[in-house]
Amino acid sequence: MAVCGSICLEATAKSRIKLTEHTMIILTRMFDGDERVSRRVYAIYWPRLPAHSADLRHYLVVSDETWSGLTVATEDTCEVVDGDLGDFVLHKGSSGRDMLVHWAAVEDALLDRMIDHEEAAMSEFRRRLKQGRRRQLGPSALRDVTPVGPNLSATFVSSLASKFENLLALYAASERDNFGEILPHLVMAEFCVAAVGDLQSQWVSELFRILETNFSEISDDPVSNVIAVSFVEHLPPPNEVPELLALLGSRMLDYYRTIYEVPP
Repeated sequence: MAVCGSICLEATAKSRIKLTEHTMIILTRMFDGDERVSRRVYAIYWPRLPAHSADLRHYLVVSDETWSGLTVATEDTCEVVDGDLGDFVLHKGSSGRDMLVHWAAVEDALLDRMIDHEEAAMSEFRRRLKQGRRRQLGPSALRDVTPVGPNLSATFVSSLASKFENLLALYAASERDNFGEILPHLVMAEFCVAAVGDLQSQWVSELFRILETNFSEISDDPVSNVIAVSFVEHLPPPNEVPELLALLGSRMLDYYRTIYEVPP
């Protein structure tokens, strides 16, 4: 499997735009009761388990919004929505098996301590994230990881924030809350909420036009993926906001109709 900066998960939403088997996570949707929640992944491993689960990929994610520690999510309970592994290094786990670990958790047995919900370890991990990679890791810990491609989805949401003043504050807040990193799917979902709350404004019409221009059904297009998964799929159903149908361009409208089973 090709290794590409970070990983995230989200709860299984059916999407016509699929990630290829050559992508790995940055943002994942996971189930939390009936709610879909986004979680950043900080380690990936394949444990030795009974045959029925031996091939399941396991992800270590932050347990909750208070950053109390790490918990496990398995690939059958979540969905990869953004593929970028540039922040990960190949590392020997405590079991002696190879695993992919976020660079900030490599040294000082930090990963194991975060799994144990050690408060000091979580604080140190957040400090390292804020400080940045190359200032934190020495030559022995920092290894080159070749990305599959540039983070086009992050570039795209950044360009939207630059163009629309109404989105700039949301973008800046997300960047600040994630220690200087942009998580495109989280940002795009925020953009969606802002747009739905201001549908009569001219800037929203222009936003929808730009999204339509950049939207396609190419399976490995990261920009189309972020538009589909974190904008179109976050739109309310047409019976709640019927004016959405007039704003959506033809390609986005077709996709929206498949989600809510709206007839042509």
